[in-house]
Order: sequence, then structure tokens, then C-alpha cells
Amino acid sequence: MCGAHRRGAGSCCSPYSGDRRPRVFSPGVWDIRSPRVPQVDEVEKLLATALEHIPARQLWVNPDCGLKTRAYKETKASIESLVAATGAVRASLTVAV
Repeated sequence: MCGAHRRGAGSCCSPYSGDRRPRVFSPGVWDIRSPRVPQVDEVEKLLATALEHIPARQLWVNPDCGLKTRAYKETKASIESLVAATGAVRASLTVAV
């Protein structure tokens, strides 16, 4: 996992384009050191950028361990943004069967 929110998902994912891809990739989509709750649209943009470098089947979206230092209200709001953004991005994908 990398801190995509701090460095930008593109710089985070670029080294994994092409043949150097891991089996799964889970970029960080918010700054765990900040109490600011990420907005859904920012998470969507970071995931879209990650998808420019990583196939959807290899991109995992999950909460970061940094949430353990946050209050319940911040954690809940952050996860709600993550879930909403993930749902929106997944809905925009075309799936080949």
C-alpha cells in the first residue's frame, strides 16, 4: 500500500504498470495523519487514476490501519466516503464476462 493521497495515485501506481504489477494493489486514498474526512469525489478521482495503471481486477479498496487513531465519527465518515466512491467507480466499469 502507498500513500496515494499524499503523493498522488499516479506517482504511486506508475511503477506498477506493465509487467511489474503485483497480484493485487491497494493504494491509500486518504492521508491517515489528517483528521480531515476525504470527500467522495476525491476518492473517486484517486481510484480512477489508479485504474489508469492497474487493472480493476487487481485493484483493492480497503480502509487503512491509520483509522485506529481516529475518533469513531471520523472513521465512520471516512469509510462511508470510501464505500460510496468505490460503488460509483465500480458502477462505471464495464465488465467482460
